[in-house]
Amino acid sequence: DTRTVILKRDDTVIRLKIGENKAEVNDKTIVFNTSAILENNRTMVPVRFISEALGAKVGWNQETKTVKIEY
Repeated sequence: DTRTVILKRDDTVIRLKIGENKAEVNDKTIVFNTSAILENNRTMVPVRFISEALGAKVGWNQETKTVKIEY
């Protein structure tokens, strides 16, 4: 009903609403350059934002065109 995605990892809680380019991370509002969307009955979230908010390092390998996410 609220069209809100809630993610939790350890002590971090992320709340973002579908279609908005901001989220709450532990009650602090963070603005980013994309938004979560619904597509074909699936929820798509900005993986870089989510990964970094949960403490991961995100890298891009141009040669292989792959993303690397490390905790």
